[in-house]
Amino acid sequence: MTVLIDVLKAIFYGILFGVTEWLPVSSEAHVFMAQSILPIQTAADSAFMTLFVNVLRIAACFACAAVFFNRIWPFTRRKSDAKKKAILRVWLMVFAASLPLIAVTWLIKDKFHNILSSPITAGIMLIGIGALMLCSGKFTKKPEQFAVKDVSFKTAVMTGCAQVLSLIPGTSRSAVAVMAGRMSGLDRYTSGEFACFLAIPALLSTAVFKLSGLTIQWSLPVVLLLAAGACSCVLTSMYVIHSLLNYLRTGGVRLFGYYRIVLGLMMLIQSLLDLFPEGLELLV
Repeated sequence: MTVLIDVLKAIFYGILFGVTEWLPVSSEAHVFMAQSILPIQTAADSAFMTLFVNVLRIAACFACAAVFFNRIWPFTRRKSDAKKKAILRVWLMVFAASLPLIAVTWLIKDKFHNILSSPITAGIMLIGIGALMLCSGKFTKKPEQFAVKDVSFKTAVMTGCAQVLSLIPGTSRSAVAVMAGRMSGLDRYTSGEFACFLAIPALLSTAVFKLSGLTIQWSLPVVLLLAAGACSCVLTSMYVIHSLLNYLRTGGVRLFGYYRIVLGLMMLIQSLLDLFPEGLELLV
């Protein structure tokens, strides 16, 4: 019975990750909160949770690649030489934008991630980025690039450098990529689409980094949990990617900004109550 309940929890985690990875609301903060409310009992050690979260990253990466497969795969006879060149140019821009995040992830992340990895940090970043999203209209340029194939090298590098901030819990890679794209002259839809393209190397490199050297005690329940979470994450991710891009055709990111601020305040209040429980007793 415990395994069955944990499989349902794994499905929930997959849905949660599939939603929050693509929306600009920070998947890391949501998974952190979910762990404190719905812990998986069958394999409760930290090594399993590290494996589980990074399997979800790989699943989300797979979903994104599946959604955009025809847009990112040039090696087919049905595509003209011009389209193949356009796709390869997109690859080059994605590579240029991904280098800063991949380099920092592999070089220095462990040196400061453990220090910054706390609910207080996540809460502060949720609020801070949320506030920026509310006033992002004051900093965005008039759109000059209306398709991913037209993204300039300068825009790619600026977006890639902004992505480095996502290493701080609570930031959201999607949020900073979309805002950086808008500030660099991309329209809303193109900035969201380019952020999705950048997610493929970002998620994959982070997962490989986290899983390298990880030791896991494999069992049938562990495999079931991973499979359940990955499947729900793939299906949810594919739906959310389509929905987000359709929303960005006409809507902005202010709604997500309000949500982030509320969630950040909730995390900070909960963290302060955990740090100072005697203060709560005095107020009662």
